[in-house]
Amino acid sequence: MKEDLVSVILPVYNGSKYIKQAVNSVLNQSYQHIELIVVNDGSTDCTLEIINSLKIKDNRIRVFTRENAGVSASRNFGVSQAKGDYIAFLDHDDKMHTKMIEQLLYTVIHYNHPIAACNITKVNNLETIDIDNFALAPVLFLSKAEALYKLYSDDPLPIAVCWNKIYKLNLIEKIKFPEGLKFEDEYIAHKVVDEAEGIYFIDLPLVYYNQHEESFMKQEFSEKKLDIFKAYEDRLAYFQNNDFPKLARIHSALMLYMHILYFQQADACNKRSIHRNFKDVYKRTNNYLSIRQKLELKSFYVNPLLHQTYGKATSFLSKLKN
Repeated sequence: MKEDLVSVILPVYNGSKYIKQAVNSVLNQSYQHIELIVVNDGSTDCTLEIINSLKIKDNRIRVFTRENAGVSASRNFGVSQAKGDYIAFLDHDDKMHTKMIEQLLYTVIHYNHPIAACNITKVNNLETIDIDNFALAPVLFLSKAEALYKLYSDDPLPIAVCWNKIYKLNLIEKIKFPEGLKFEDEYIAHKVVDEAEGIYFIDLPLVYYNQHEESFMKQEFSEKKLDIFKAYEDRLAYFQNNDFPKLARIHSALMLYMHILYFQQADACNKRSIHRNFKDVYKRTNNYLSIRQKLELKSFYVNPLLHQTYGKATSFLSKLKN
């Protein structure tokens, strides 16, 4: 019986510290009919030398070196070069459990669905966690609505990121990552779920998400982190244009509260920019807000210092009630 080829796309820029572990986690999969597309995004360290030394030992590795253009451009390029029937992604500083591809591929084929996801475990320095019994792992189907609402749950990560999933090629080909911007997964998560009409989810942590200090999310505030608001605007427009009014309401509130969070982290120059942007978003979206949200967020609209006073007052009143 013909085995389906899975193309794993791995972008890397100056990833010499972690790239070998990431590559080996793909090559050591229990499901072996894979190709690994490594997109070297203009690395200036010894990343390319490490990849080429691994390629000599395994002809399933295909290496492409391009001028630095960012992770989105690398992923889009990788998809364009893929020979597989199915696509998976991996970041260069993470790694896969040995059963990840096998479990996800079985799920999409068994249920005849274009996408499946697994759970994630956060680790330090790529430690490995053993999983004893795969047969007992629940496989859940999340409808389009359930999956989209999960983006606003206490644990949105399994739906929000692209690197814990397997996709049919004809699904992911339709949806491009936004080039030149950070928070690229925020642009596509809802579109993929919508296009696929839901998602199958394996409640096993089959990908290791490396929590290290050099990662973008762990770095101090920078202007590039404001890209998140471009992603949020794109998602809000998608919900508004595709008849998801309840999600537009939830998302609008999230956008506004995230402005306040980033305002607290930013320097003086970026604080002014964030506050201006907040006022624009508030004008366009306050009709989605509850009365309580309007009161709180209006205080920030008028003056961020007033919002701090409002927060202290409501906290004090809450304590009195208790």
